[in-house]
Amino acid sequence: EREAANLRKIARDRAKSHVSEKDSYRKGLETQLAEAQRALTEANAEAVKTRKEADRLAKANESVGQSGREDIAAVREKRKAIRDELLVEYEKKKKAKEEAEEKAAELKKRYETSDQVFSEAIRVARSDQKKVDIQRRQDRNALVAVNTARMAHRKAEHLLEQARYAQTVVTERQCVLKRAVEYKEKTDR
Repeated sequence: EREAANLRKIARDRAKSHVSEKDSYRKGLETQLAEAQRALTEANAEAVKTRKEADRLAKANESVGQSGREDIAAVREKRKAIRDELLVEYEKKKKAKEEAEEKAAELKKRYETSDQVFSEAIRVARSDQKKVDIQRRQDRNALVAVNTARMAHRKAEHLLEQARYAQTVVTERQCVLKRAVEYKEKTDR
C-alpha cells in the first residue's frame, strides 16, 4: 500500500510539473504572439506612411511645370531617385509585414497547440487526482474494515472466554450437585 501511495504521489507530482511547464510555455507563446502582432501593426503603419510619401512625391513630380528644364530635370531625377528609394523601402516594409503575418500565424498555431496540450495535461492531472482520491477512500474503507474485523474478533474472543467460564461454572455446579446427591444417598442409608 505504501509503495502504491508513493507511486501515486510521484505520478501526481510529475503531472503537476508537466502542467506548470506547459503553462509557462503557453505564456511564452502568448507573449511572442503579442509581440508579432505589435510588429505587424508597426509594419502596416510604416508601409502606409512610405506609400503615401512615394505617392506625394510622384504627384509633386508631375505637377512641376515646363519652366527651367535643366533645374526641373535635375529635380525630377532627384525626386525619381527618392521615389525609387521609397518604393524599395516600401517593398521591404511590405515584405517585413508579410513575414510578421506569417510569424504571427505560426505563433498563433503553436499557441493553440500548446493550449490543447495544456488542457489535456490538466485533464490528465484531474483524472490522476480522482484516481488518487478513489484509492485513498478505498484504503480508508479497507482500514475501517480491518479495524471492524479486529474488534469483532476481540469481541468473539471475549464471548468465548465468557462461555468457557460459564462452562467451568456449570461443570463445578454439576460436581457439587453430584456430591450432594451422593452425600444424601449415604446419609439416607
